[in-house]
Amino acid sequence: MISRKGSTVILTNPALSENAAGDEWFDPTYWSSRQQLSGSASGRGAVAFFEHNNERWALRHYQRGGLVGRFNRDRYLFTGHSRVRAVREFELLRKLIDIGLPTAAPLAARYRRSGAWYRADLITRFVPHRWTLAQYLQQVLAESDADTAKTREALKEVLSRVGATVGRFQAAGVCHADLNCHNVLLADGGTHIIDLDRGTLQTPGPWQQRTVARLKRSALKVSPPESHALLLDCWPALESAESVGQESTAGSGAARAVTARSAPGR
Repeated sequence: MISRKGSTVILTNPALSENAAGDEWFDPTYWSSRQQLSGSASGRGAVAFFEHNNERWALRHYQRGGLVGRFNRDRYLFTGHSRVRAVREFELLRKLIDIGLPTAAPLAARYRRSGAWYRADLITRFVPHRWTLAQYLQQVLAESDADTAKTREALKEVLSRVGATVGRFQAAGVCHADLNCHNVLLADGGTHIIDLDRGTLQTPGPWQQRTVARLKRSALKVSPPESHALLLDCWPALESAESVGQESTAGSGAARAVTARSAPGR
């Protein structure tokens, strides 16, 4: 459902909320005043966590990074409702949840226009997890006796799980614009991929290899330099599982389902 009031537009996922999200939902101080704010996280987009209806949610404000972010922290040029970053991520996440891909379910999105610019926010369901892939690599590979048979097998198992999940996303045509070790979540119940800002749906192509290569560079960046040989030796486990994940998901028809829902007029 979509609500509009002045320069503010709010999208709410009816599958997760019977009532439209209020403008105050996107203000961390609102949840703090109700003693429902439960934490925060740093990164390119500031994230606040809050409790609502016995669930935990993540509120992210879209922010720019790099050199541009020094001069323009959070404003984006408005070129149409469907091209707003929060709207695109909200709709993409809904499609991925519908076909059973492990990501964060979207609750609501908001953008507020000011002249030719807009600012935006997104609320998603918090994904319980034990580690990010970055945290796992930093902890396990930093141990002085990391290169043991036990650690090697455990690392291969984790990389295989990650590869299978990446393969499922790629078979469904999901091109993650910034797949790195910080947005791969490891939980006892499986592996999730989050933060699909600027993600798109594409047909198979070279982008699939580039996505895995980006993840590999991220893994090397967060891992201790002395562990790179071990990581590179185990990395084929991820690539093999990624190929299997692509084949199994493509065979299930998930890729066709996403493509159909993304067709014009649907």
